[in-house]
Amino acid sequence: MDAVKQRRPRTLWSLLLGYLFLTAGLCSVIVMVWWVGVTMLFRTEILLPAYTMEQQTGQAVEALTGAEHFAPELVPPLVRWMLLDRASPQAGVLDTNMTGPYRDAAYNSVEEVLLWASSPQKTVQARPVGGYGQYYRMVWLGDGTACLFQFDYKVQYADAARQKSWPDFQYTCLVLLFLLLAAAVTLTTRRTGRMLKRETDRLAAACARIAAHDLQGAHFDGAEIREFDAALTAMQTLRESLSESLQTQWQMEQQRADRMTRLAHELKNPLAIIQGNAELLAEESLTDSQREKVEAILRGSSRALTATAHLRKMGLPDVKNKP
Repeated sequence: MDAVKQRRPRTLWSLLLGYLFLTAGLCSVIVMVWWVGVTMLFRTEILLPAYTMEQQTGQAVEALTGAEHFAPELVPPLVRWMLLDRASPQAGVLDTNMTGPYRDAAYNSVEEVLLWASSPQKTVQARPVGGYGQYYRMVWLGDGTACLFQFDYKVQYADAARQKSWPDFQYTCLVLLFLLLAAAVTLTTRRTGRMLKRETDRLAAACARIAAHDLQGAHFDGAEIREFDAALTAMQTLRESLSESLQTQWQMEQQRADRMTRLAHELKNPLAIIQGNAELLAEESLTDSQREKVEAILRGSSRALTATAHLRKMGLPDVKNKP
């Protein structure tokens, strides 16, 4: 008995389950590592939670409620604000820290905010910017101005410089997670695909050997998948049956050739005697009728000997077709 026990082939069903479990396990590990990494960024305060801007906006609204004038130092750094003339909000912007699409979105949402913002505690949702919904709160000041605050719910960098120059964290982080999961699925799929390719190549090689009448040599075995191993076993049985059939056919051909050779040899001797006697007889003084008959014997014996030679040549064994 071998020291190492031969491993039993797997079934296609177990291969599929193994692929699914391996893929799911690898994806789970990636998600866990990704989640731990994001959590550590929050704990080290490199990132701020998505609700941070809402909290800071609430602090700004509370600080400016009832104030006579707008004081930018009372507004937290992440909060976006726009100072408007309360009598004519659409006439122009008095001051703002908003830029680009955030400024345009806020300016275009002033009428909607004024329509629904009945108090500073009222939050109004308006058109999104950069894929995030924008929320607004309004504070009326004693000098006749109104301050419009804008915020959204997204994870941000604690450093303002990073927030301006670095790509959006949420989208970048999700894209990175998607790429890692896609890489994991691709890795496990290629691994399983290589195994299936090895099995199909082994099966194709066995078919090619049978098609080429290569009936000798190593056995068809070694498949790692049970269904492929069963197919190779069936091919091995077919090859053995075909080899046995061809061997039997070759033996029958050999017997036939031997009989034809013996028959040709048995015919050659009497025909040679007949031809030799006919040649001796032709040298004698014969009448025209006798000579004509002797010449007929010679022609017949010559044709018979030629046919016997062909018969003997046909009786030679065909070594090329031997299995």
